[in-house]
This record gives sequence, structure tokens and C-alpha cells, in this order.
Amino acid sequence: MTSPRDAVIVQYGRVLKLPAVVREYPALCRQAQKEGWPYEDFLRELLEAEVRSRNERTIARRLEGGPLPRPEDPRASGLGCSARDLASQAARARERRMDRPA
Repeated sequence: MTSPRDAVIVQYGRVLKLPAVVREYPALCRQAQKEGWPYEDFLRELLEAEVRSRNERTIARRLEGGPLPRPEDPRASGLGCSARDLASQAARARERRMDRPA
């Protein structure tokens, strides 16, 4: 893979942010030529490699974040109080509005 055409394809892959395409292109190109793949099969394999790579990175990134906080954890809402506290505060606010003269 030293032709100017290949270099342009790799550069386009970088510009379009397709790292798996850039990484897999040379090997898949050789395999496709050796086995006489139709263009559509080559393109499908190349795009499949990109999709697979992105899915793997997404899963890894989500797993690195650790477990999600439980919904009833007051720290999860960032409000410092539980859902029950929020509900009672909302009820008191409604009562105060109803007590006001119209």
C-alpha cells in the first residue's frame, strides 16, 4: 500500500474520522484482490470493521464509567434530597398557591 491512490484513501479515512477503515484498509485490500471480491463485498467488510470497532469502543467507554448511581440515591439527582422530599415540597408549594387570595 504505497501508491498515491492508497495514500489518498487513507487520508480521507482520517479526515472522515474512520480509524478502523484506515487501520483495516491495507489488509482487506490485499485479501479482496487475492480472493477476487466484488467491490460491494470489500466495502461491506471495510464498513463492518468500522462499525464493530465503534461498538467495541462504546462498550469499553461505558464500562470504564463504572456503575450508574441508583435512582433513589439523593446524590444521583444532584439535588441533595430524595424523590419523596421533592414530592412533599411540591405538595406544600401547591398548598401555598391555593391558600393565596385570587
